Amino acid sequence: MRKNLSKKLTAYITKNRYLLALFMGVLAGTFFANCYGQDNIDVWGLYNKDYLEMMSMVSLNYRQLWWYVAANRIKLVGILALCMMTTVRGILMLAVTCFGGAELGVMVSMSVMQYGMAGVLLVAASLLPQWIFYTAVMMMAINVTHVANNKKAPAAAAALVLILAGICTEVLVNPVLVKNVIYMIY
Repeated sequence: MRKNLSKKLTAYITKNRYLLALFMGVLAGTFFANCYGQDNIDVWGLYNKDYLEMMSMVSLNYRQLWWYVAANRIKLVGILALCMMTTVRGILMLAVTCFGGAELGVMVSMSVMQYGMAGVLLVAASLLPQWIFYTAVMMMAINVTHVANNKKAPAAAAALVLILAGICTEVLVNPVLVKNVIYMIY
C-alpha cells in the first residue's frame, strides 16, 4: 500500500511539476516580500504612489511603446528558445516557471501591502490580458519536445501569432485597464 501511494505521489508530482514550481515560486516571492517588510516598499518602486500618479497622467506614444515591448518580449522568447535547445531544458523551464511565480508573489504581496484588496486588482490589470497569450506560448514551449518534427513548424507559427497578440494587448489594452484601476484606487 505504501509503495502504491509513493508511485501515485511521484506520478502526480511529475505530471504537475510546472504548476508546483509556479506555486513554490509564488510562496517564495510572498515570503520574501513579507520578510522585506512594508517599510521598504517605496524603495522598490513597485506600484508605489509615484508610479501610480505617473501612470494616471501619462499619455502614451503607442508606436514607441509597441517597439519597446516587442524588443523586450523578443529577448525573453530568445532566452526561452535557447533554453529549449539544451539537454537540461526541463530543469531550465522549471526554474523559469519558479522565477515567474516568485515575481508574481512579490508583485501581489507588495501591492496588497499598499492598497489592500485593490492591489490584487491592480496586479491582475497589469498582467491581463497579455499574459494569457504569453502563458500559452510557455505551455507550448514546455510541450514542444513531445511533438513530432513535422508539427513543430505550425507550433512555432502559432507561438509567433500568440506572441504578437500578447504584444498588441500589452500595448493597446493593458494601459487602459491599469489606468481604470488606478482611477478606482485614487
